[in-house]
Order: sequence, then C-alpha cells, then structure tokens
Amino acid sequence: MRPTYVTQYLEELDFLHEACLTALFSNRLVKFASVLDNNGKLIIAEYRKGIQNYWRADFVSDNNYDNHGSSYLFHLDYLVPAIEKIRSCSLEPTKEHHQQQQQEEIHFEIVEINDNVRLAIAQLNERNDKYLCVYIQSSASSQEIISKLRNAIS
Repeated sequence: MRPTYVTQYLEELDFLHEACLTALFSNRLVKFASVLDNNGKLIIAEYRKGIQNYWRADFVSDNNYDNHGSSYLFHLDYLVPAIEKIRSCSLEPTKEHHQQQQQEEIHFEIVEINDNVRLAIAQLNERNDKYLCVYIQSSASSQEIISKLRNAIS
C-alpha cells in the first residue's frame, strides 16, 4: 500500500504529463511542451521528434554561457524571465484580473522569441506553482494556435 501523498504526487504527475501531451498534439506547430514549477525547475516535458538538432543551431551563445548547452540558454533566457513576470503579476491580483481568470480558464502569456518562434506560458493550478510552457514554431499569428491550445486543455 502506498502512502496517500505518494498517490497524490503520482496522480499530479499523470495530470501534468497529460497536459503536455494535449498541448503538443493540439496543433502541429507546437514543437515542445513542458511543465515547470515556480522556480523554473522542469517537472515534465514532451517534444516532437526531430527538433533537438534544430534548437542547437538556433540558440548559439554570444555571451559567457559557452559551457552550457542550448537547452540551458533557452531556459535561462526565455522561460525563467517569463515565469518571473507571470508570478509577479499574479502576486497582486486586481479585481479585473480575478474576473478575467473566472471567465477564461487558461490565460497564456506570449513571449516572442523571433519572427517564427513564440513561447506560450500559462499557470496550471490555483496555487500558481505550476506552469505549462509551449514552444510554437510559426510565422503566422499565434491567436489561432493559442485558441486551439486553450480549447484542447480546458
């Protein structure tokens, strides 16, 4: 018999894994989906096959991070600042923000990386300590993609 907290943890991991897969398969333009905690620690991730080498070429360091791989640079330069921004906004929720959250089940913060790459980040739970991060590769407007993502996850 497993203790209750272990069972709850495994159920939460199953939910988070399902959220990643749902996001990944909601649109072919979604290349990577992950869940991070509020400190930026990776909890779980899923990706489309064949994109790892693409990232290595895309995120070449021009600063003092040469000892780290492209995944680290992506995480440090894009994910962590976006999560910090979302966290700082959610620490002082306004009445309007609270009403918006009630009307909209999931709100995605969009980070433009370049003309063809966007990062969509959304809080996944009421404790605001889990974030779904979705890597989108498309030159088209992200509104339709985000709409499909939101519908798939809701």
